[in-house]
Amino acid sequence: MKKHCTSNSALTIGTKITCPTAAVLATPSCINPIVYLINEALITAKKNNTAIDVEIAALLNAGVNISNTGKFCCPGCNDIYYLGYANTFQTSLSSLITGLTCCLNYIGDPSFLNANPTLKNLDCCATNFIDCITAINQDLMDGSFTFTGGLMEYNSINSESAICLIYNQLKAFNKYLTGEELGVILETLFTAGVVVKCTGCTVYIGSAADYFNTFLD
Repeated sequence: MKKHCTSNSALTIGTKITCPTAAVLATPSCINPIVYLINEALITAKKNNTAIDVEIAALLNAGVNISNTGKFCCPGCNDIYYLGYANTFQTSLSSLITGLTCCLNYIGDPSFLNANPTLKNLDCCATNFIDCITAINQDLMDGSFTFTGGLMEYNSINSESAICLIYNQLKAFNKYLTGEELGVILETLFTAGVVVKCTGCTVYIGSAADYFNTFLD
């Protein structure tokens, strides 16, 4: 029997959903493209003494294409990968919904899935999505970050959620980042919506809006 993602109405980062927790993850042999993009933003922010969220938004909104000869990971299912708010996906990428066949993890108001039966009927991605949500929730117990809308992760890269990778990368870069600063960066990422697409020897990473303008408009 398929395991479908269900969600609760609460929009806090600790909302529990029924998607499975992943088993122990293997050490990746490739680089997650999102990690690459964030690293580029971190380097630029440090060099120019600018805000990390500003540099991340600039890269996402411009879209980044990188040559790939096996160095970078691609989505596990032959489709786009998306991480971000559901309303962002609905605004920019709704034309894709009926053709989506991979897996989905979602947290937030169930009305979004109820209105999109194609998404509601997708299998859950067997990643560490729940573990990441729980860990960040425990780390930011001061309430410095809460969702403004449902969060969805469509498809997976290297059979893991990118949420932990992003969060751990930010904290490793600067252990003194406050919960509020981390929250602003996460909000920037999720509001823009991160899309990864592999085409031939090229990996695209950009915002949902830029993906629409580049591939769908």
